[in-house]
Amino acid sequence: KHPCVGLLQGLNIWGKSKELLTLKNVLKELPQVTFYLAGDGIYRNEIIPQLENFENFVWLKNLKYPEEVKEFFSEIDIFLLLSGLEGLGQTIIEALLMKKPTIASNTGGVPELIANNKTGVLVETGDDQMVVEKIHKLINESDFANQIAETGYEFVKKEFSWEEIAKKFKDIIKTDLVERNIE
Repeated sequence: KHPCVGLLQGLNIWGKSKELLTLKNVLKELPQVTFYLAGDGIYRNEIIPQLENFENFVWLKNLKYPEEVKEFFSEIDIFLLLSGLEGLGQTIIEALLMKKPTIASNTGGVPELIANNKTGVLVETGDDQMVVEKIHKLINESDFANQIAETGYEFVKKEFSWEEIAKKFKDIIKTDLVERNIE
């Protein structure tokens, strides 16, 4: 059902998972938007019962990687990562590679992937009103949504290609060897 927002994240680390509880207010504010959460974990009983009372929330449990994950990304309109604690955010990379406009919590390594309003949209943790505003913006401003999706795709394609990763690794090793006076 469209418009729809997809969330793909595990429910195993409370510091990451508890941020999903801000969805309660988002679900209330955006009844015309369907939210699909893919993921499972030990905190499902603390989170899912509070969300599944909303008609616009669907819990998909775990998806098979990579085929179901790719299908998930192809079907959603917007990717949303709500997390109180995040490393680099592998699911953000996957969403950007699928050219999905992405909204993510401004935490951990996320800003290394999401340049606000360029490669995606950052929201502050716990700020459900900001999440609502940004979803509205991406739904109502398709040119903006398409632009950040394309810019995000180009960024990830360039910065996370195997060639670029190998080059960065080589540079790190070279720098380390020079610092140790090893040639």
